[in-house]
Amino acid sequence: MGPAVRLSVSLDDDLYQALALEAEEAGRSLADVIRDRLRASIFGEEAVGEVRNVGELAESLLAQGLTNEAVLAEVRRRLPDAKTSPASVAWYRSNMKRKGLPVISQVEARRKAASAPK
Repeated sequence: MGPAVRLSVSLDDDLYQALALEAEEAGRSLADVIRDRLRASIFGEEAVGEVRNVGELAESLLAQGLTNEAVLAEVRRRLPDAKTSPASVAWYRSNMKRKGLPVISQVEARRKAASAPK
């Protein structure tokens, strides 16, 4: 790695909010999150911390039809240092819907969980 170069960019609000949420949940700086995302995208390197995993894990679990509560419990189990909140999980579900990704509503997820064999 060569010397660092300072770069100033403008981000759309939704992108900024997503990156800021990941940084907060992982207890890392926004700059570190962006740097890791760029390295992963350009060079195929894994993120240094758990930053990439929080959002990906939450979205993966939501896509499986889990409730927000079940997603939160699983994220906290797998990533105990993450500062994920119920509002974070709700944001991921809402963001997935907005992007047109496959995700059922929280109400449907609760119905599915209630009818699942124990």
